Amino acid sequence: MTLGERIKEQRTKAKMSQEKLAELVGVSRQAVTKWEAGQSSPSTENLFRIAEVLGTTVDILTKEEPHQLLTEEQVYDIYKKVRARRMKELGRHFLHFAAVLSLYYIFSIICKLIVLDLKDVAVTAILFSQEAGDSYLIGWLFHSNLWFYASYISAIPTLFGKWKYSLITFAGFALGIPLGELFGRNPDGTQWGFGHYGWAIWGGIFVLSIIMGIIFQKKKLSFRTKQGRIWLITFALLTIAIIIFVRMNMVTSIN
Repeated sequence: MTLGERIKEQRTKAKMSQEKLAELVGVSRQAVTKWEAGQSSPSTENLFRIAEVLGTTVDILTKEEPHQLLTEEQVYDIYKKVRARRMKELGRHFLHFAAVLSLYYIFSIICKLIVLDLKDVAVTAILFSQEAGDSYLIGWLFHSNLWFYASYISAIPTLFGKWKYSLITFAGFALGIPLGELFGRNPDGTQWGFGHYGWAIWGGIFVLSIIMGIIFQKKKLSFRTKQGRIWLITFALLTIAIIIFVRMNMVTSIN
C-alpha cells in the first residue's frame, strides 16, 4: 500500500472529506487529491500535520515506505515548527477577536455621537455610558445588553478562524440599527414601547446575517464570485422582505 493509499485509508476511517483535510492541513484540495493518487508526496512537515489531523502516526502512514520514516530529531524539529505555526495562528485569531469587539465599541461611540446632544453630555458618558438619547432601538440594545451579547456572538468564532462569519454578522448588526430606527416607528406616531418595532427589524436582519455568515464561512464564498454576489442579492431581498413584513404587521396592529 502506497503513502497516498494510506492517507486515503486513514482519512476515510476518520470520516473526513478531502476538503476538510486540506483545510486543517493548510493546503488546497487539489494537493490532497494528488497525494492520494500518488502524483505527488506531502512535505515532511505536512506529513506530520496529516498524521496529527487524522489521529494517527507518521509511522502508520509510511509503514511500507522505509525511506519516509523520520528520525527522532526530524520529528522534534517538525513538532517545533508545527507548534510555532499554531502559536502564530492563535495570536492572529486573538487579534481578529479583539478587532471585532473594537468594531462594536467604535460603532457604539459613533451611534452615541449621532443620537446624543453633545452639549449636555460628558466625554466619559460617550465612551462608557449606555445613554442613547431619544433613540428607542439603540437604547433598547444597550439596556438589554444585546449590544454586548451580539458583539460576542460575532467575535467568538474568530478564535476558530471564522472571520468571514464575524464580519458579516457585524455588518448585519450595524445595518439593522439605521433600518430599524427608520422603518420601525409606528405609523400612529408613537415612539416608545410596543409603538416602536425597530427591535423586530434589527432582530430579523441580525439573525439573517448570522445565517448568511455561516453559509459564507462553510462554503468559503467571496463577494467577488458569482455565487457570493447571488447570496448578497438574496440577503438584500430578504432584508426588504423583513421590513415589509414588520410594517404590514404594524398597520394591522393599529387597525
